[in-house]
Amino acid sequence: MQTLKLTSGAGYKSYSVAWGGGTQWFSLPATVAGGTNVDLNVTANTANTNPKEATVTLTNAVDGVANATFKVKVGATAPKVTSYSNPSITTATAVSANTGSGTTIELWAIDNSSIQVTIDAIGGSCVSGTPSNVKVTGGNTTNQQNTFTITSTNGNQGSFVIANKVAPNLDKLTFTVKKKADAITANNLSVTAALSGTTNISVNSSFGCTASVLNNNWGSGGGEWFQFNTADVNYGNNKTIQIKQLSTNNNTIMKPVTIRLTSKASGGATKDITVTPTGFVAPTLSATSGTLNAVAKNATVAFTTTFTFTKPAGSIGTISSSNPGVATVSVSGTTVTVTAKGKGTANISVPNGTGGTASTCKITVADAMYNGQQAWGYYGFLIAPVDAGSSSWNNNLSSMCPSGWYVPSADEWHTILGGTSGSNKAADAVFQEYKGKGVFALGTRYWSSTERNSSNAYFMDFFSSYASVLNIGKSNSRQVRCVSR
Repeated sequence: MQTLKLTSGAGYKSYSVAWGGGTQWFSLPATVAGGTNVDLNVTANTANTNPKEATVTLTNAVDGVANATFKVKVGATAPKVTSYSNPSITTATAVSANTGSGTTIELWAIDNSSIQVTIDAIGGSCVSGTPSNVKVTGGNTTNQQNTFTITSTNGNQGSFVIANKVAPNLDKLTFTVKKKADAITANNLSVTAALSGTTNISVNSSFGCTASVLNNNWGSGGGEWFQFNTADVNYGNNKTIQIKQLSTNNNTIMKPVTIRLTSKASGGATKDITVTPTGFVAPTLSATSGTLNAVAKNATVAFTTTFTFTKPAGSIGTISSSNPGVATVSVSGTTVTVTAKGKGTANISVPNGTGGTASTCKITVADAMYNGQQAWGYYGFLIAPVDAGSSSWNNNLSSMCPSGWYVPSADEWHTILGGTSGSNKAADAVFQEYKGKGVFALGTRYWSSTERNSSNAYFMDFFSSYASVLNIGKSNSRQVRCVSR
């Protein structure tokens, strides 16, 4: 607004303006009373878009008296900040908003982070020079008020200058644009390996974040061992990401995993943390020791014993024998079969597949004794070194044997003879082995536990030159030889 001094007897009753080809860019009072040095206010229109020099005619309030004429030229003022508006980031989406005060602007250093500033200047306003580390759009008109949009372009502090559009040499406004870095904080953590249970991860973030296993990578040789109960949190401090361990972890190798926390803001921060499973426990065994009486006079019989294990979190590693010359192992499901190989002791180790801690079962392979004497071992059987006595055939012949020993069936005699059938003779090498070692006495007949019919039963005939399985009347007396397996 510009104030003129008007001196007239009666004042003016109206006015008119010749705009000189421009737009209507100012106004005067409709009438002014007469007097000396009366204020005449010329008020600029803030919405003017094309101001040009104009001629004003004041119509004297007294008819027939001369009118007054004067020119109004376009002036200019230094730009000033009117207001800030429309921040793209507000406290509805982040811990703090984009803000502006005076010539200082604070923007989040993320994609499309912006705020608008309105500048007032007669003569309009525009950007002077090249903005640094910000993008400035809008304005650049001769309107008295122009609105500029300031957008962050990278993470460095920026600046820009606003000048008067028609009078660029007037005082300028230099703006400083401070950048606020998006940040996510969370700590690495250790989790006790289990088949259930939840663990909370405390997170601080500027815009909120989401959690995922980085590249779905569960570690070399590892498998998925947890899921996210909560993988999405809002901005602020002490927000909770929650993971839940799986009931299938007893079949899973559990390795350290990288969780990536990703800002909800486009172009925002990421944070990687490591979750490490710990506290692995050893498997539970159904037995921690056992004995195989398998060492015969001539060989070790491949007797076996079994035990089972319960898988812990982390699964099962390679089950092994500390002394394969004494005992070897094989595994089917959760059952371990131990086979005797020689006299001595062997520790069967059943480790946790991830943590390495192991449970052991101590196996002793001992001499196979029969009533104080070492037995023979052939074809998977222990054979007593002496007879238990003689008897006619009956259904209770095995009662003549000590505990764990019994009278073999006809089929088992066939096996002991190297796999014969019917009344066929044993191979000469088998016969000579038994003869040479004195396992059976020549000319001796040994009952089986198998009857042929109501009258006859089978026996093993160790004749002077052969051995075979035959049958004879039950009333005959034959020797009883006990076996074990």
